[in-house]
Amino acid sequence: MYSELLGITSKRFIEIPILNSRKDRKLSIYQLNKLPIFHKELTFLFNRSIHQNIFFSPHFLESITSPVAGYKSYFAILHDKDNHQYNHLRFMMPFLLGYPNTSSCLPIIKALSNSFSHLGTPIIDSEEPISIVRDFLNGLMNQDIIDLPSVLVIPNVRLNSYSTQLIKAVSIRYGFPIEVTSNYSRPILQNQKKSHNYFTQSVSSKILEEIDYQWQILLEEKDKVSYTIARKPQDISYFLEEFLKLEDLNNQNENKNLLINHDNPNIIRKIVKNLSHIDSVRIHSLNINNKSIASIIVFVIGNEASIWKSTYDKSYAQYSPTRILLGQLTCWNLVDPNITFSDSCSIASDPTLQQLWTEKEPLGSIVIGLRQKNNQQVRQVAAQMHLYNNTKTTSQLIREKILKDFAKKPQKINEQNLKNPSDYL
Repeated sequence: MYSELLGITSKRFIEIPILNSRKDRKLSIYQLNKLPIFHKELTFLFNRSIHQNIFFSPHFLESITSPVAGYKSYFAILHDKDNHQYNHLRFMMPFLLGYPNTSSCLPIIKALSNSFSHLGTPIIDSEEPISIVRDFLNGLMNQDIIDLPSVLVIPNVRLNSYSTQLIKAVSIRYGFPIEVTSNYSRPILQNQKKSHNYFTQSVSSKILEEIDYQWQILLEEKDKVSYTIARKPQDISYFLEEFLKLEDLNNQNENKNLLINHDNPNIIRKIVKNLSHIDSVRIHSLNINNKSIASIIVFVIGNEASIWKSTYDKSYAQYSPTRILLGQLTCWNLVDPNITFSDSCSIASDPTLQQLWTEKEPLGSIVIGLRQKNNQQVRQVAAQMHLYNNTKTTSQLIREKILKDFAKKPQKINEQNLKNPSDYL
C-alpha cells in the first residue's frame, strides 16, 4: 500500500528537500482531504498561475476530497519558506498513487483526472515557471526521503498550451525521459468572430436551418417556452435542482446494470455551490412553464468556459431540445465579451456540438520518467495507456449500441436474442 509507504496519516505529511535548488524551497505531499487547510494560499496561487485549470481550483477540489479520498489520493505543493512558515506556494498538483488501469505492473504517479475533472494541467506559478517545474520533478526524483514510483503521468492536457510546452521543454532540458500518448481532440469555440460571421462562415446552413425549424416548432406547439442562463447563486440553486431532476428521470428510465455509471447528486451539488460563490458557474436551460427540458452546466474562469455536464428530458426528444440549447449556448458564448475560449469537455462526442464547433483542440497524456535511464519504463507505460484507451473507446461504442438496441425494443435476454459481440463493432 503506497499510503503506508508514504507514511501519510491524518496527522502527518511528507516534506522533500529539492536537490540543487534554493534551500528554502520544499516539496510537500498531503492527503487530499487536507487541502482545505491551504485554501487561502492555493487561491492566491491559482489566481496568479500561468493557466487557471478550473478543475484544480481549491473550490472545485475541496468538493471532491471525500469521494476521492478512498483511492489513495494526495496533492503535492512546492513552496518557499517565508518568515519560518511554508505559505508561499509555487506549484500544486492533486494526484493518485497506484497502478494504471492496464496490464502494466509498474506503479505510477497520476495527476487527478476523472469523470468530474476533464483537464489534468497542474497549477504553476507565473513567476519563474521553468525553475518551478524543474524543482517539482527533482523533488519527486529524490529517493533519500521517500521511494515514490518512477513514472509520472499527467493525463488530459492541451498539447498546444503554454503549460504543456513548458513541462515538455523542462523535461527534455534536464534529462527526464518523456513520451506523449493517448492523443485525441475535443471541439472548441474561440470567440474571434462576431456571432453572425461565425455561423455563416463555419457552420453548414442546413444545420442552422434544422435547428431554427425545431426551435420554431417547439415555440408553436408549447406554451411559455424560454431560454435562461442562471448566474446568481439563488437562480443556480433552482436550475441545478431542475438539472438533477432530469438526471434522475433519465436514470429511472434506463436499465440499471453494470454498463451504466450514475454520478452522485450530492457531489454535483457541492461542486456547483462552491464554484457559484466565485461566480464560476452558468446553467443554460431550455424551459417549458419554468420547468427545464434540457440543461447544461458550464464552468467559467477568467476568459475560459468549460461544459461540465448536460442532460435533457427524453419525452421531448422529437423537438431535439439539446440541439436547440447548444445552438443558443454557442450564440451566447460568441457574444459574451468575457469568454474567448470554450471547451466541450464532457460532451465532446455530441454530434450536434461537432457540427456547431468546427475547431479542434489536440489533447493527450504526458508520461515522464523520474529516474535516470528509465526510458524503457516510460515507453512501456505510454504504450499500455495507448492500448487501454483504444480498448476503452471500443467498449464504449459497444455499450452505446447495446443500450440503443435494447431501448428500441425491450426484450428478455436469452440464447435466441443474444448477438455476437462482433456484430456491434
